[in-house]
Amino acid sequence: MNYPYANGVLKVKEADLFTNASYLRLKDSKDILKTLEELGYEKKQTIEATLVNELVKTKDLIQSLSPNHKLTNCFFLVSDATNIKAYYKARIFNLSTDDLYVPNSNFSKENLEEAILNYDLKGLSKENQKLFIQLEQELKGLEENPRLISAKIDQILFNKAYKDSKKINDKALREYLVLNIDTINIITLFRAKKLNFNLEEVLDVFIDNGKIKIDVLKDLYQEENEDRILKEIVLVYPKLEKPLLSYFKNQSLDLLERAFKSYILEEIAKYEYDSMKLGPMLYYYVSKEIEIENIRLIYFDQSIALSDLIKGDRNG
Repeated sequence: MNYPYANGVLKVKEADLFTNASYLRLKDSKDILKTLEELGYEKKQTIEATLVNELVKTKDLIQSLSPNHKLTNCFFLVSDATNIKAYYKARIFNLSTDDLYVPNSNFSKENLEEAILNYDLKGLSKENQKLFIQLEQELKGLEENPRLISAKIDQILFNKAYKDSKKINDKALREYLVLNIDTINIITLFRAKKLNFNLEEVLDVFIDNGKIKIDVLKDLYQEENEDRILKEIVLVYPKLEKPLLSYFKNQSLDLLERAFKSYILEEIAKYEYDSMKLGPMLYYYVSKEIEIENIRLIYFDQSIALSDLIKGDRNG
């Protein structure tokens, strides 16, 4: 496949992305599964099965069109991290692996079980064997600290993806990764402040390669003045001023995370029409992820205001 063809296919699919009218139908629906089916989703037994199926179909479509799987694999980084964390914690704490697996991942359930639970890497590519060898080495000695295990896995996966994006020099993907790193670090900063972590604990969990450097995050963690914290972050990301001011008022990390996801999509939308590169594929996939997360929000609270959903180009 080539980028113009792949991006052309996805441009047609964009017409089916949900708008505010779609979300209003769900909010007013007495049978959300039936309404989702009318809106183009394949109906399964449960809402979660329906949404997971849609996300997997989106992943399969992206991969079937991808001219460079090494790059599009980075789209599924969060699912990879979620799965790897879950299976390592299951191994360390002797937990059940039932219902652990998130399907929208680069690794199959069987490969994760073999690699993490049974130390058998034969089913993996040589590159992924190196990844799991690195994980084993760097997670050694952290068995009593689940938080550090999660942070170390994020650090390793994001670092690998960032290096891959630099080798191929795809600006959209690299910006997407950096935006994710910085917003994850900001959420970590505020969460750590709420939980009163000591400084060393916080420094262990930040992810490198963001625009906001670790030394700056260290200073911000020790800073009590919200205006100074705001000034430092807005110096790098001016458009985050409004969601940060809202956070300082409502102290809701959930709403802040939603605002960050809206911002990431807004920034990735700059590459929506770059038909010779990865940007339009990334834009479509992130839009679909946000659509599915919004459906979950409505399913669990049909009274939710449209303004509290994650914003996208079609429901901004």
